[in-house]
Amino acid sequence: MSVHRLMVVYVLVVAPFTVVYLTVPARHTSSWAVIGLAGVVAILVGIRVHRPARRWPWLMLAAANLTFTAGDTTYNTLESVFGLTNPFPSLADVFYLSTYPLFAAGFFGFIRYRTEARDLASLLDALILTASLALLSWVHLINPLTMAGDTWSQRAVAIAYPLGDVLILAMTVRLLTLGGLRERAVQLLALGTFGILTSDVLHGLLQLQGTWRVGTYMDLGWVVFFTAWGLAALHPSMVRLTERAPQPAPGLAKRRLAVLACASMIAPVMLLVEALLGTVRDAAVIAVFSALMFLLVMARLWELVSEHRRAVTRERSLRVAAASLVGAVTPSDVARCVETAATTLFGPGVRHEAVLLSVGADRRLRPMAPSGRPWRLGIDIPADVLAPPAPSGEPGPRPVPAPTAREPRAGAPPPGAPLPGAPLPGAPPPGSLPPRHLPPRRHPRGSRPPTAPPWPATRGRKPLEAAPESLLEPPQEEHPAACPAVRRPATCPAGTATARGSWTPPCSGQRRPPRSARRRAWCSAP
Repeated sequence: MSVHRLMVVYVLVVAPFTVVYLTVPARHTSSWAVIGLAGVVAILVGIRVHRPARRWPWLMLAAANLTFTAGDTTYNTLESVFGLTNPFPSLADVFYLSTYPLFAAGFFGFIRYRTEARDLASLLDALILTASLALLSWVHLINPLTMAGDTWSQRAVAIAYPLGDVLILAMTVRLLTLGGLRERAVQLLALGTFGILTSDVLHGLLQLQGTWRVGTYMDLGWVVFFTAWGLAALHPSMVRLTERAPQPAPGLAKRRLAVLACASMIAPVMLLVEALLGTVRDAAVIAVFSALMFLLVMARLWELVSEHRRAVTRERSLRVAAASLVGAVTPSDVARCVETAATTLFGPGVRHEAVLLSVGADRRLRPMAPSGRPWRLGIDIPADVLAPPAPSGEPGPRPVPAPTAREPRAGAPPPGAPLPGAPLPGAPPPGSLPPRHLPPRRHPRGSRPPTAPPWPATRGRKPLEAAPESLLEPPQEEHPAACPAVRRPATCPAGTATARGSWTPPCSGQRRPPRSARRRAWCSAP
């Protein structure tokens, strides 16, 4: 079965049980357990089918789905079997709260394997966005929950849920800032995270009002959470979540800048709204989060300036190295220039070695160390290893064939024959005729009428016995095939005279020679 069919089958299995869960209250426990376990099975099937390079992050997500399903099943069992009304805190909260560290562990694996190097800029962006959203959670959920519980255990458990949501939000934002938003698996994971955060926030607000009920449309966010994560594991792009992601482009994109600007404005807007309403209750909390976001923004600005400084230093060092290579005379000078450029690019705190390899007379690569500093490591490599690989089935590089004589094409003139359009033997080169024998200049149409009348058929005149060789000019035709109707004998030049004593004009588009030239250019018929 193909992967897309597996995904369709999984959706078709979850959809009817979701309808049963929302419409049949007596089947809440069983239908919800099937929905949650189907998500766990989908993740395990995706791991088995696609075989990612690192499996443990996906196994952590499967474990998170399993504990969440166990918490829901326990909660529904306590209500339906034991007759408890909204049991809180209970054994179900233990399973619920264990979901968050498993969730964070799985996403930490994705972040670790997708990060190629130290990416402080993406980390700061994730912290800025998380801090701004955590302020909303603190003001509207965490702070009211601290005053709603009767005992310290109820307050601690109630506060743990929004804090877990903040942890999930931070890990998700960190994963998204690494790039790869076009990956379908990343999009599905983000969709599932948005579903669980939405239902958790609604659950917390309804718990404060005391109107929370099981089996309502508020639970659809958790259904999206299970289903989207299962689809993400079944999609073929899930294997790329544990591979190195391409390095993001330097600088700050416009979209990311707009998101960070909106996140930084949350704290002052909240303070302004409370001041306009006349109930400023969270001024201290807003001030603390504002200071934290200010420090994070300053750190992000410092990272941008440092990145720009490194780019300028790199460009300057490459320019100096190029100039020094132009002035290098000996191989030692070239090696010294290479070492200086490498030291500038890597920086003083990075250990590195730069060596210039040259091909010796024995076709071996030899190190060329700078003057005054011998190369400590021995290198003795054949120069042939740098040659391009030979084609399959050949032991080595293909020999260059010796040039051979080409066979003449069909219809080509024999060797030694004059080319078409070339001057005939004994004929003067083009342009040697006197000016009076040259054809008149071409004038634009309408400027003046032609001076020579149309060519008449010559009759009643005795042709000359021989034509002067100086008057027989070779043809100057660019396209001889353009006049197929003109017939010329092989013994007379093209465009001069025919065997019957009449003048044969050249190709259409060329002007005739003057009448004086035509009168003297006769060929005697045999």
